[in-house]
Amino acid sequence: MLDSLDIEGILPLYRRAVESGSLANVQPSIGDWLTTVTDFLHRTERADSTVTDKQVILEFLISTTLKDVSVLITLPEWPVHRTSLDSVPTEPQYAIAVIDSDPKKLAKIPDYFSKDEKIVKHYLKHCPDLGSQRQCIE
Repeated sequence: MLDSLDIEGILPLYRRAVESGSLANVQPSIGDWLTTVTDFLHRTERADSTVTDKQVILEFLISTTLKDVSVLITLPEWPVHRTSLDSVPTEPQYAIAVIDSDPKKLAKIPDYFSKDEKIVKHYLKHCPDLGSQRQCIE
């Protein structure tokens, strides 16, 4: 799984990696992304559990990016009452667009945590009776 930790687990790793210098607080290069994906695939094939903070953080950002990507497909309106097949185009006519595929920024990790914290606080404020809430089981 690309995002083995949620933002609450990522933020301490991010802070530790930035403070130690193992992760510069700059946007990763294409080489960093390729290495991250390659290492992830090799680790899942070998069931290897050894992973660096940088690897986990970049996997989280890849996962966050992929969750935000949208694929839009536009199809032409199909005539409801066709009189013949002559009115149907021989080539399919459609348009496909991929949006929001930009890699998430490393520097936004603290912002993701703040947003998550606001969501949780809002939920707790408006759903104070947690004892009656159903538990999520993975």
